[in-house]
Amino acid sequence: MILRQSEVPQGRLKAKKKSKGDMKKAEE
Repeated sequence: MILRQSEVPQGRLKAKKKSKGDMKKAEE
């Protein structure tokens, strides 16, 4: 489910998590 998140560093993870949340909402 969140394989990419594990690949991203912790610093980027936070920023990506925000983008992913928006993307997930848009996708759903």
